[in-house]
Amino acid sequence: MVKYSFEDIKKIALKPQNNLWNVFFAEFFAIPMIWFIANFLPFITPNIATTIGLIFWLASVWVMFLAFSSPVLFIVAALLYELGLIFDIADGRLSKLKKINTGGIGRLYDNLSGYIKTILLCIVVGIGLFNLTQRIIYVIIPLVYAWLDMFLSLWYMLSYKANKDKVLVSVMKEKNEKKPVEASLFFRVQKVFLRFRLRMGFTNVETEAVVFFICPIIVFFTGNVLLFYWAFLLAILMRLVMFVVFAFLQFKLLFKNLKELRANEIN
Repeated sequence: MVKYSFEDIKKIALKPQNNLWNVFFAEFFAIPMIWFIANFLPFITPNIATTIGLIFWLASVWVMFLAFSSPVLFIVAALLYELGLIFDIADGRLSKLKKINTGGIGRLYDNLSGYIKTILLCIVVGIGLFNLTQRIIYVIIPLVYAWLDMFLSLWYMLSYKANKDKVLVSVMKEKNEKKPVEASLFFRVQKVFLRFRLRMGFTNVETEAVVFFICPIIVFFTGNVLLFYWAFLLAILMRLVMFVVFAFLQFKLLFKNLKELRANEIN
């Protein structure tokens, strides 16, 4: 007799809102994986799941490097990357399902594994493109994406702390609910997204799915490795658009808080 059913996994372990890629693709594989681990592999803790995911990602890095000499390996590299993502999803869900608090070290380990994966894959793809073309731009663009990913992660972390350990959209939603008459288009659209458990906007999950999963598969079938260059440019554009929107909303919230603070001081 199993301890956790699929319904338990969906009700307890899944987030109310998640990234587009996870909701419509990765979770279909992650849910059975979480169910199997929770019921039959109890020794796999969230940190062990993170380690397994990191191993898959490191394997993906190595295979991606070899794929520039043997294109069939692009498929293998893409699959290994996605397996790493599935275990990355599983670690947090297992923690919630089994009520295991991994603490700050667990969160740090999870974040570091993601950074290591992104940096190494960007370096490997850049080197592979440079070896084929001898053009330095093909090294620079992947590194720009890696730097942007690190910068935005730091920005979101600072925003989270500035908003008293709450994500920006949650804080704005709380303020907006106090004045329903002034409900903005932003939050009306968000309600539509919420019906499908979707977060608004793009994150590194979607952009890296484009670069490290979808693109290698297309490269395998077309034989055009320069598609990586365009995939990175698209990923950079997607992240920059979201950064502009996020920064606008964050500064708007800060100015609104300052205005309310001054009004309270006057009163």
